[in-house]
Amino acid sequence: MKLKETHQGSPEVTNYYNCLKVLWQELDMFYEADWGEIEDHVKFKKHMEKERLYDFLAGLTRDLDEVRGRILGRTPLPSIGEAFAE
Repeated sequence: MKLKETHQGSPEVTNYYNCLKVLWQELDMFYEADWGEIEDHVKFKKHMEKERLYDFLAGLTRDLDEVRGRILGRTPLPSIGEAFAE
């Protein structure tokens, strides 16, 4: 899957982040779920946000290990947008 193979690769974090966002948007188009309960939908969205945050952080280059550690040490975890901004 192209999403799991995507890594920063170059010094430009912005290009990497934008590439992931496009892939996530394409993936979201295929999600068809009939949520009986709104709580289930909220839980799913939170789970996806965490999974995508981990994917984003895992694909960063090693020179950003300190930033990655800082982000993972936060409680609660930041959104993907907040992590990118940092």
